Amino acid sequence: MKQRKGYLQGLVWAAAALGGVAQAAEAPRYRVHNLGTLAPRSSSTAAAINESGLIAGTMNNGGDGTREAFLGTGRSDLRLLGTLGGSLSVAMGLNDRGDVAGWSLNADGVRRPALYSGGRWRDLADPADTFTEGVANAVNAAGQAAGQIGAHAFVYDGTRSRELRVGNTSEGLDINDHGVVVGGAVMAGDVVRRPFLYAEGKTTLLPSLGGTFGQAWAVNNAGQVVGYSYTAGGELLPFLYSGGAMTALAPAGFGEALDINDQGWIVGSLDLSAALWHGGTRWKLDELVASDQAGRWQLLSAQSINERGQIVGYGLFHGYLRGFVATPVPEAQAWAMWLAGLGVVGAAARRRARLQDTACR
Repeated sequence: MKQRKGYLQGLVWAAAALGGVAQAAEAPRYRVHNLGTLAPRSSSTAAAINESGLIAGTMNNGGDGTREAFLGTGRSDLRLLGTLGGSLSVAMGLNDRGDVAGWSLNADGVRRPALYSGGRWRDLADPADTFTEGVANAVNAAGQAAGQIGAHAFVYDGTRSRELRVGNTSEGLDINDHGVVVGGAVMAGDVVRRPFLYAEGKTTLLPSLGGTFGQAWAVNNAGQVVGYSYTAGGELLPFLYSGGAMTALAPAGFGEALDINDQGWIVGSLDLSAALWHGGTRWKLDELVASDQAGRWQLLSAQSINERGQIVGYGLFHGYLRGFVATPVPEAQAWAMWLAGLGVVGAAARRRARLQDTACR
């Protein structure tokens, strides 16, 4: 559904370099596949993965700064998706049909919210308002997209886009299969962004971790929300909002939770390392990589996780910024049995697929 994105991605993209998390006795293990690049692009990031293993992301050309969204499984089948007529396109979200949410520059150089479906990009903004900018951050199973047009959050219903009047300014960052939208908004009389949940015409502001600034990145089909919030002490911490309660996913540090699947597994970043959470335990993804791959990667951010436990994101591979897909070992039935042993497997059909802003966010 969603993009992956991340508050930290701009820092990584600009600086292109950098690298505890408690590890449980029975931790999952992963094999990491390098998504590589497509000529003439020099780097890549992955933003979303759906239930069939299809990945959306963005390729970057460091020479001229151009970017282009891509789609594929990472097994020599990646393809660039083109643009709305300009020089850039970025993937932010993905669903199980293979629809990609994102943004693209049009022929006039205006950043427009866009949905890639049926082999082409569709501009989701009002065609009569050609110079208003925006972004589509997520798309659910029904093809509904959420994002921002101008200063306000919007939802695209498959035919047209409608504005969500949430605060003075707002942005929809994810939408689940029930049409629930989460994101960030600056309310009337306020100056800081706060996480919100919008459902059935009603806006709910989520509590904070003690600070005044926060944002909701993702919502699963059970209504659980993840994101980041500042604390009273000024730390930016990942959070889980579930059952009306806000919980910090780390006692200290600097990080954000970027996605949550329907089984409650959460991915994101903590202290510039890709992270995985479940049931009160957190792991540094670097420490879960198969032993024969250890040392090759510095995994910086985990952007999206599907119901099979596959994770996509970006990191440094021998010093070069690359998108990755991490697949649990053992796969399939063995992985499901491992999850069942922890009492977490239920009937979970993954909703949307948060599109990857593999775009060099």
